[in-house]
Amino acid sequence: MRHLTLSLPVSALLVLGTLVLSAQQATPPPGGQEPMFRAGVAAVTTDVIARDKGGRFVSTLTKDDFTVLEDGVPQTITSFSLVYGGRTFTPYGATEALPVSSLSGDEILADTWPQTRAGAGVCVGRPFAELTVKILPISDEPIPDWDDARVLPAGTIGEIVVKGPVVTKRYDHHDRENIWAKIYEGSDVWHRMGDAGYFDDRGRLWFCGRKNHRVETAGGVLYSVPVEEIFNAHPRVFRAALVGLGSRPRQHPVLIVEPRPGAAPRGRAERAAFIDELKALAKNHSSLGEIRDILFHPGLPVDYRHNAKIIREELVPWAAKELGGR
Repeated sequence: MRHLTLSLPVSALLVLGTLVLSAQQATPPPGGQEPMFRAGVAAVTTDVIARDKGGRFVSTLTKDDFTVLEDGVPQTITSFSLVYGGRTFTPYGATEALPVSSLSGDEILADTWPQTRAGAGVCVGRPFAELTVKILPISDEPIPDWDDARVLPAGTIGEIVVKGPVVTKRYDHHDRENIWAKIYEGSDVWHRMGDAGYFDDRGRLWFCGRKNHRVETAGGVLYSVPVEEIFNAHPRVFRAALVGLGSRPRQHPVLIVEPRPGAAPRGRAERAAFIDELKALAKNHSSLGEIRDILFHPGLPVDYRHNAKIIREELVPWAAKELGGR
């Protein structure tokens, strides 16, 4: 996956527009390594949303207001246009299956976002008509052959699987990954997304986090995204991460919070008050009673490409150390 970085002037926070880029070749990897992908790209089109601090459309932006980097390489903007009153859509998918579903920004703001903040997960919309998406019971074992009897009903969290024309049939020269990620149904191939999720009664797919980020406690299973979004609603929280110490199915859940700049607690009293406020957010969710330990972290580790995906594997030993090796 190639990484696109777009920077805007501070005043343009969030203008629906289109940039057409003349893509330059990224610097080859060091040490004579072959790049993972090769592509001769003549143009790339990308949409951005930019509004001022009052939420008003910014009509004065020009291409000179934008800096675009792809894998760190500056790109030339060959044309630029602004469109007022457009609609936004967010897709869901993976390299092996893209796109799978889509949801409009209108529906997010009017309906699904409040549910996300209440612990429902993140709605990723309705699957495209050409694709078949199902939910299977969570399993860490290979599933060699398809069985309709395994499919879970709406409202039940499981692993998201998909088949259709955009789904890759196999990984090249990675037989082990094929065993773990592919399910065969005659000539059709289902891809296991590795994501936990469910369908609601309106046929919309909800994302609950990566399957391997689930925390299995004596009281049940906690999924990362639904749990974290409850705490992310706190005005002083920048982002939160749920991790489990120990082995499934008797893990010890720990919530790790990165406060917003300038919002970190100072001293025991502020720390205790902040924790009380966070626990108050969880009082209407019985499953969150399992979370007794809340830690504060100055900056959660994230992947360098997206600056968003939390590297939980690094947080587990850190949390264990903070809690005295528990």
